[in-house]
Amino acid sequence: MGVFTSANAPAAILFALAVGCGGAPLCASSADCAAGRICGLDGRCGALRPPPGARFAASRWLTPIDWGVTGPGPLTDRLRVGEGRESLLAFGPLPEASRVLRARLVLHPHDAAARLDAPQLLVVERTRRFAGGPLPLRRGAQPDRLAAARRALAPGPARTLRVDVTDAARAAGGERLYLLLRAGDAALAYASPNHPRPRVRPRIELLLH
Repeated sequence: MGVFTSANAPAAILFALAVGCGGAPLCASSADCAAGRICGLDGRCGALRPPPGARFAASRWLTPIDWGVTGPGPLTDRLRVGEGRESLLAFGPLPEASRVLRARLVLHPHDAAARLDAPQLLVVERTRRFAGGPLPLRRGAQPDRLAAARRALAPGPARTLRVDVTDAARAAGGERLYLLLRAGDAALAYASPNHPRPRVRPRIELLLH
């Protein structure tokens, strides 16, 4: 059964139509989901299911407290990664490690019509403290196997990314978390912390004890 939507249709009607047609509603963030549900890795709303053994859980978002890009030029609404460019994001302070059940870095494409012509690998490294703004490119990157997280990107339309950074968040427990993003030859562009729409800016979504 298809779903017909209109720009003038109330959000509640669209939500009901999406659910009624046999699938969970699409989401860009957990704010798009009903109470007690979260936006999953597949971009659909689902039940809040803490990992086994977690008796109590709460959710929390962290937005960047600082950010930077390698190379000259001002910071814009684009977070550029690839083609010799790296971007850095700082979050914090993180909750104590024992409270972190799950942590996901969420990145929205800057241009919803963008496409990838070939497979790419987005690498997220935990890095040292930095001062935001234009930064010098590093002489060499650490091996991918040492990265905090890796995410394979398939050819096709640009999609919202949800990258599991739980281990890095726990390691930074109680302190700030500094992340560096790099990729291969393709020029990737995500919405930056300067983007005019707050809902698409980078964030870390936390599931906590």
